Amino acid sequence: MVPSSLRRFYQKHHYVRLPKFLNKKLLREILKALKKSKPFRYQDSGGSESMIGENAGSNTLQFLLNDPSLLKKIKEITGCAGIRSFTGRTYRLLPSYQDSMRWHNDLVYGRRVALTLNLSPKPYQGGILQIRRRGSKNILHEIKNTGLGDVVLFRVASFLQHRVTAIGGKNPKTAFTGWFCACADLPFERSKKIVVRPNKKNGARWKIPQGLLEYSKDKKRIIFDPKRSLLCELDPVAGKMWDHLKKRPHLKLALRELQKEYRVAPDVLEKDVLSLAHHLNAHGFLKNV
Repeated sequence: MVPSSLRRFYQKHHYVRLPKFLNKKLLREILKALKKSKPFRYQDSGGSESMIGENAGSNTLQFLLNDPSLLKKIKEITGCAGIRSFTGRTYRLLPSYQDSMRWHNDLVYGRRVALTLNLSPKPYQGGILQIRRRGSKNILHEIKNTGLGDVVLFRVASFLQHRVTAIGGKNPKTAFTGWFCACADLPFERSKKIVVRPNKKNGARWKIPQGLLEYSKDKKRIIFDPKRSLLCELDPVAGKMWDHLKKRPHLKLALRELQKEYRVAPDVLEKDVLSLAHHLNAHGFLKNV
């Protein structure tokens, strides 16, 4: 249950801070992945930055921020019932370029609420989020989001604008930023359906690759590989089979347990499980060992 104080603060001030949004283990994994990525310079009329290309860390954040249970909490905090998905990216502001972002409002592509997550290992100067009413020169709020792993949510609306002030000092600012939107599509490539010919080696053993993420959405099981930015959707029955394949690496054991739950001929069940296993194997979500 979301504290009512968060809802009241957001409604009054158009933003709210969520300290220690990421747990320490996940934060370490994200920072490790970002070290391997190569930023590239980007500049337009809205400002300048070093954009960090697709990487396992950003993909992980983007997937987890689409978890239906989290989306529900964001709706409760902000009062935006129309939120259906999240999309975001990672950027870096460099002192040597005095990077900044000019006044804008992000009111495109069904965006309802903006998020900024601090991923800066070292303290930085400047890079302050400012919010004002559109057409006014008076700053409503100045938000210094300097806590590693802290999040700030703020409203996207026609009557508001925001900017990020120039970065100073010696250390860069790195942040993951994005928007909770009204559109429903997840921003990932999906595994394609393939025709497989199941073999009947009941003694086959399977291994689940490390690093896979998953949650349930719209009665489907969503499995995601952040390293490849690849997503696989399973219907409820296939999701149940997936659970047994994870718990029991020996296929014969998985079939035995599933037979207890489904009143179906053993050969039919075997064919269905093998078809799923080979589909997952073909797309790298399951490995034959």
